[in-house]
Amino acid sequence: MLTFGAAGFLFGLLALAAPVIAHLMQREMALPVRFPSIRFITLARQPREERRRLRDLLLLAMRLLLLAAIVFALAQPQWEPRAAAAAPADGHETIILVDTSASIGGWDGLAEAREALRDVLAERGDRRVGLVLFAHRVLEQLEPGAAPADVRRIVDEAQAVPARGRPGEALREAFVLFGGEGERELVVISDFNESTWLTELPAVPDGIDVTPVTVGTAGRAEGNAGILEARVFPYGDEGSRTVLRVRNYGDEAVTLPVEIESAGRRLRREVTLDPGQTRPVTFETQHRERAPAVARLPDDPYPGDNEHHFWTGRPPALRVLAFLPQMEEPERADDYFFTRLALEANVEGDWVNFEPASSSRAFFSAEVLAEARAVYLPGTLAYLDRGQLDALRAWVEEGGVVLATPGRSPLRMFRALANAGLGNHRFDQMTAPPGAAREIDHPGWINPESRFSRIFDEGARRDLFGVNLLRYARFEADSEATVILRSESDNPLLTQQSVGRGSVYVAAFSFGPDFTDIRVRPTFVPLVREIFSEAATGEGGVLELETGAAPPASLARRGVTGERLARPGLIEADGIHASVNIPPAEGSLRQVDPVRRLAQADTVAYRGPRTAGAIREAAEGTVDLWPWMILLAALAFAAETLLAGRRGEAATQNDE
Repeated sequence: MLTFGAAGFLFGLLALAAPVIAHLMQREMALPVRFPSIRFITLARQPREERRRLRDLLLLAMRLLLLAAIVFALAQPQWEPRAAAAAPADGHETIILVDTSASIGGWDGLAEAREALRDVLAERGDRRVGLVLFAHRVLEQLEPGAAPADVRRIVDEAQAVPARGRPGEALREAFVLFGGEGERELVVISDFNESTWLTELPAVPDGIDVTPVTVGTAGRAEGNAGILEARVFPYGDEGSRTVLRVRNYGDEAVTLPVEIESAGRRLRREVTLDPGQTRPVTFETQHRERAPAVARLPDDPYPGDNEHHFWTGRPPALRVLAFLPQMEEPERADDYFFTRLALEANVEGDWVNFEPASSSRAFFSAEVLAEARAVYLPGTLAYLDRGQLDALRAWVEEGGVVLATPGRSPLRMFRALANAGLGNHRFDQMTAPPGAAREIDHPGWINPESRFSRIFDEGARRDLFGVNLLRYARFEADSEATVILRSESDNPLLTQQSVGRGSVYVAAFSFGPDFTDIRVRPTFVPLVREIFSEAATGEGGVLELETGAAPPASLARRGVTGERLARPGLIEADGIHASVNIPPAEGSLRQVDPVRRLAQADTVAYRGPRTAGAIREAAEGTVDLWPWMILLAALAFAAETLLAGRRGEAATQNDE
């Protein structure tokens, strides 16, 4: 049966009338005949108009064929064997959706899911049954009409996947497996853990009845304790301090031994947790070198959060890459000079060390960005092209930190930020240049809720507020940005905006002597270091990843595939360190109401029922015809060109 993927293009066949009309409008060309004299020619009257008729029929046919082939190619024709195109007409259908995400691996959830599947198969023996098995993605699927033995075998062999469940994709796959006739039922077998089901879900189409089967509920009465995170900080001259956050999800107080193992040593502490309480557990070590470590809790009904992998010791140097507009604004090299001195300064007790480097903006590319954790753009943003801006946004979304300062073209800088999706600030104007008749402005406010307020005590704050702002950009900050510093005249001086996993800092002034004197004040070093330290804040210089996630570009370029992120563990690839752990939210005891949750779903991503055979187009022999239409159009074009050329040669010869 012939079908079309974009049938609307078939209206283009109406354009076939154009070549026909054009040929009808053509007139017979008069042929000049040489004659010695017209003295003996009798005058005859000819009709003013002759009857219109089509001429050059073969040429017209080629033009019609060319136009029709193009229209059919755009309509995406397909030939489907009738066996694949026919919807199943016998019996009703049931698709069983089985959750195998990390949370179902505890509290006997998976064992109960297998028993629930057997009950569903027994109760619906007269129906055509299909299966969709999912965790962070769809793992297995069987179309309606599959043998019940195959359905049981797949679920019996399934294991809980150590990853956060994503049911949205699985629901969409289940919807398209249904045929168009008879009753349609979707049975969802899951523990309905809030971590999995409080995510984006597609709306359930009309005509599909949903039957939720909740498992793993009784086992949750036994409670759970889990490790939420591990953070490493400097301690003393040579040591480090590891702080674990441990949570008791249960309804009863518990006393647990907590253990970390690193560099061949084991340290053990005991912690008492009240119901629902989260407490820090601190360990002190005598080494600062980077080393793999693992924290452990004793076995309990959910093992997924009883281990947490992390890197201990001093983080590797954070590479800060500055791109300078050397040709357009050579004075911005002064900005980088002072910034580099601040980053290279030895600050007592500071855990983070930096490795600054500079380059021309001509070398700005995704490959170069992948080698850096933070980027400094002193006036450079105004000169980046669209491709470079797209690469910058993708890099920030992966966790990069950017500091952008104005140069000669602040308006272009703010436009570039908006075009790249890095902040929709509204630029007003630059303040008067040095020497103009105006009052010098100063910083006058620091956000008390920001981490910057903690590093500026009363004395440091006085020094910060004494900075002379010779000129700066006045702008209105994006509503989603956090203003960190304001001037005495209440204009934003420094903002921070989260983009994906990264941050974009926008300063209203540059660090060169033509904008401010901050570079010669004690507050300059802590301000600059605190901005770029965000590349390590909360990570210790380590990429923290969830199991089942796709590797970020920085790891993918080093050959790390998704398979290495399928299980908890540690990754070291060419100087990049990463920890991979099961999302701690999978250990929550909370379960959602499945009926209410599915009723709240409003993300429609369903295009109507499709047959099971249509899912297997390639296997069932479905053939795409549009490539043949393109070939036919090419042949028709060649033939039309040849015929038109011969017609032109004939007319030329007749003229002669």
